[in-house]
This record gives sequence, structure tokens and C-alpha cells, in this order.
Amino acid sequence: MVSLRSWIPPLMLPLILHKLTDEVEALEEEFHDLVLNQQSSSSASASTSSNLGSSLGKRPLTSVED
Repeated sequence: MVSLRSWIPPLMLPLILHKLTDEVEALEEEFHDLVLNQQSSSSASASTSSNLGSSLGKRPLTSVED
């Protein structure tokens, strides 16, 4: 913020800070929703994969030859 003061009028700083705070809150909410969706999706797929076998969705092991 110190560098912003050199080219932004002092009265604009609270408005800019408020706008940026709103943007951060929106991104946090979006991230939270994505995490919740991922958790519900992974729990649904975990119950499905337990019925189909434990290797579903896992990468096969590969050997490295000398």
C-alpha cells in the first residue's frame, strides 16, 4: 500500500481496499464451494470404487529397467 500512495489520491484508497476485500471474499467463497464439491464428489466416488475394486482410478505400477 505504501507504493500505491504515490500515484493514487488518498481518498481513493478506502474504496480500492473495500473493492479488493470484496474480491478476496468472493474468491474465498468460490474456493470453499469447490472444496465442498470435491469432498462430496470424492466421497461418492470412494463408495462407488469400493464396490468396483480397490484398483479403480489408481495408476499401474511400472518398473524401471537398468
